[in-house]
Amino acid sequence: MSENKINTLLTINDVEQYRAAVNEMCDRRKEFISACVKADDMANKSFGFIKESFEAISPELFKTSYGKGIMNRYASTIKEDKNLASLHSLYENIRKAGSESDVNFFINSIASENWGVDKKTVAESCKKLGRILAEGYLSIEDKTSVVIPEENVDLSNAVYFIAENKKTAKNIADYSNAVSIIREFVEKSDAPNTIKESKDIDKMATSLLEEFNKKYSTELTASEISALKELAESNDRSSVFEKYKSSCEEKLSEAKKRFEQEKNDAAIDRINSIMEQVSNKEFVLESVGNDICGMIKLSTIFE
Repeated sequence: MSENKINTLLTINDVEQYRAAVNEMCDRRKEFISACVKADDMANKSFGFIKESFEAISPELFKTSYGKGIMNRYASTIKEDKNLASLHSLYENIRKAGSESDVNFFINSIASENWGVDKKTVAESCKKLGRILAEGYLSIEDKTSVVIPEENVDLSNAVYFIAENKKTAKNIADYSNAVSIIREFVEKSDAPNTIKESKDIDKMATSLLEEFNKKYSTELTASEISALKELAESNDRSSVFEKYKSSCEEKLSEAKKRFEQEKNDAAIDRINSIMEQVSNKEFVLESVGNDICGMIKLSTIFE
């Protein structure tokens, strides 16, 4: 774009070609800078916004090994940070509740729980997670393929207040206001226990994302993570399911032989029932992640 370069152009056609090339480079640079600004803004939002935004980009992240690595890092960060684990658990409970649930019981339950979020460190915890969100967003080639949600500031503030504070005589008014906001959100919720899907979201990605959401904070084992990664990367997910089903059946069969040698009739009856359930289990795309994790747990129990 220097004057020396322009002065080497000899024809109007050369000038126009150069102008087009410069405009294209400027447009690409502008698009990149705009994406960086948006990613930085996303990274500094509340936990609830970060969580929903990450869920929005996750189907795209599942498409690449780099993206899957970002998802694993996101999951590990939540699991290893007490503030994030507590906020994740609270938001998941709010998501699962809905207008058809016992709202009073739900509200009383979350209000009486000590969520243990540290006011002094929670902001840095969220920034740490936000940086992973930003990296994930910038790694997506087609950013128009995801819809980033609007931030629900009132709900976020209410959740933070409940998570950070125990109910006392001094804060009862503020506590009541926060609870009221959460109650209103729950009462308006028509689709509990689900992640809203667009028609274009891959069902496998959504299924695995739901499985991660259930187990981010405490439960996901190394074997389960490995199985879910194998499932996400496979072009024949039914075969992956059958592989873990066969492995589980083999472990159960070995356990049954041990019980027979011990003449433990009660254990034999119990394992026969379990073996029948596993044998009858069929591949279902929407629940395959959960089904495989369940069979891994059974295999571990009866090793």
